[in-house]
Parts: sequence; C-alpha cells; structure tokens
Amino acid sequence: MLEALQDHYDVTLLSLTNPDISGLNSYYNTAVSEQKIEIQQIGWMTPALYKSTKRFHLMKNALVSRLVAQRSDEFDLIFCTYNELSLSGRSLQYIHMPHFRRWAKNENTDSSSGIYDEISKLIEGFDMKMIGSSRLLANSAWTAGVTEETYGTRPEVVYPPVDTTEFVNTPWTERENGFVTIGRLVPYKNVLRSINITKRLRDRGHDTHIHVIGPSLDSSYAERIKTVARDHDFVRLEGEISRTKLVELVSTHRYGIHGTDHEHFGMAVAELAAGGTIPFVPNGGGQREIVHERAELLYETADEAVGKIDRVLSNPKLQTGLSRQLNDIEERFGRDRFRKEIRKLVEEILHQNNP
Repeated sequence: MLEALQDHYDVTLLSLTNPDISGLNSYYNTAVSEQKIEIQQIGWMTPALYKSTKRFHLMKNALVSRLVAQRSDEFDLIFCTYNELSLSGRSLQYIHMPHFRRWAKNENTDSSSGIYDEISKLIEGFDMKMIGSSRLLANSAWTAGVTEETYGTRPEVVYPPVDTTEFVNTPWTERENGFVTIGRLVPYKNVLRSINITKRLRDRGHDTHIHVIGPSLDSSYAERIKTVARDHDFVRLEGEISRTKLVELVSTHRYGIHGTDHEHFGMAVAELAAGGTIPFVPNGGGQREIVHERAELLYETADEAVGKIDRVLSNPKLQTGLSRQLNDIEERFGRDRFRKEIRKLVEEILHQNNP
C-alpha cells in the first residue's frame, strides 16, 4: 500500500517499531522509498517491548488503536492496513480477519480471557457502530462475509497483491509430475495430511512426489514430518528456502496442494497458481475464490482429495482446461491491479466532501 500511494500523496507511516524498509523491499520485491514517506514510531513501546508482547495480540492492537485515534486529527485520512480499529473521522480499514470478532460476539472462553478482553476493550475504546461506519475493505469475499456477520457492514473486496513477475511460464510437458506445498510446518497447515494424500495417489499408480516448503515453527510436528521424509523418498523436505528456489520449484511442477482448512485469503495458493501449477485446496475460506471455486480442486476430506486429484491426474484434457482457467492470476490478483484499486479508493474517500 505504501508503494501504491507514495508517489501520489504525503504519506506518514505510524508504527510501533522502526521498520527495516530496505530489508522488507528485498524480501517482498517492493520499491518503497524512505525519501517519499515519513516514518513515525508511535507511543512509548520500544521494539524490544513489542517483541516481548507478541503473545498479547489483542492488547497490542488495542494500544495501536488508541495511539492512532489520538492523532487522527493530524491527517486527512487514516488507512489501517491490519484489520479494524475504532476510529472517528475518515478511515479506510483493510481487514484480513476481524481481530475483535469475539468482542462483538461476546465469545469469552473463560474468566481470565474475559478480564483480558475487558482491559483490551477499554484501551481500544471498542465501538462496533464506529467500526461499521468506516470504509471497510476485505482480502476475500469469505472474509467480507465474516466481517458483515460481525459488524453488519459488508466490506468491499480488494484481493492482496500477488507478485507474478518472478515465475517462469514453463510448458506443461516440461514440468515434473509432482506437487509443491508451501507453508509453516505447524499442525493447522495439515502438512502430514498432504503427504498422506500424495502417498495414496502413488498407491493408485501415479508416479508423483511432493516438495514441502516452509519454516519449522513447531519442533515436534516438524520432527514428525522429518521422520516421514526420511522413510519415504517421494517426500522432499525443502524447509525454509530462498525465494529464488521457491520460485524455481513452483515453476517446474504441475500441481500444488494446500492443507489449511480455512485460509482468510491464501497467498501460498495464489502463488502456486501464479507459478502455473494446478492447486488443490480445502473447501473453506478465501482460497476457494483463487481456484474459481472449481469443484474438481476443492476437498473436504483426505479421501475426497485422493479421489478428485486422481481424476485430474488421469485426465490430460481436464488438466488443460483447469490450467487455462487459472491463467488469470495477474488480472485478478496482480500488483498493478492492487495499486490502481488502492489509489482509486483513497481518491474517492478524500474527495467525498470535496467535489
């Protein structure tokens, strides 16, 4: 968003920390200029304290809301890029998933969380009507639905920007007949299920394999994956690899598989499609939208996944049709599209009362 706005407006970034713009540009292949934006660290919270309070997610966001609200009169527009805040005045708020949802739904799990929530709500100044009256954006139609259910306002969908420029358009016949899965090695990513699906496809006669890409954030779960990889040569445990290597693997394989049951959007799925693979995904969350909600690519259970993937792997004509339909990633999710949509929204809201 900074990249989209920096050449058109006076942009101030309010942050709890002092971000490494150069490092972020390198990692995300962006071109944010520190000469074109002003960076202000808000509040008394130092980077060290920020790191130590990562567990207290809601309280951190509540603090951000309070600090930003205190300064909202200094700006023509507040653009919150990480979920909703209770702000008066003109604001655009980009929701990845409503992080105050349980407050709105009164879903406290126990007395300790209830006390924590009440303190955080007090800090934030939580106001459902104020949030609902803001200009809300969402990263998928699925997230928009959850947000509408929470606040009574349906956000406009603006899909996140997917960098499609790095991927090579390798011909289908030159790609390996294998799978790539991308994501942290944690239980909710269901990596072991994806490996088991691949094994069962091999049992049905398909000469295929799977590359597992992602950092090990859960040591016990990662060890289980390592054990399976040692015992089965069709499992290639890549771990945390460079962006260049990731792009190479995606661009040289035919299929992707994702295990998270409900992604808010599904950036990994979008990148698998951008790289020319046919991705198979659970039938939940925003990831369904990336694959055009094609029934052939959606699964509820491992059994269903095996059956559906078997049919696709056995049908070259179906593969061609699916691949062609998924060839619109740049149009639907590309970065140029995102920049234009963001600038259009900012221009609209800034000129609402200034025709």
